[in-house]
Amino acid sequence: VDHITAENFFDVLDNGVIVCRLARVIQEKARTAIDAGRVKG
Repeated sequence: VDHITAENFFDVLDNGVIVCRLARVIQEKARTAIDAGRVKG
């Protein structure tokens, strides 16, 4: 996930593994924000 840039974004998305990793990161960040009381979940 760390190697994704604006230049290679769409090429990287062709690989479903990266999409799943990005979804996991989003879930973790959302959970952290909810637990910290910054957003309602």
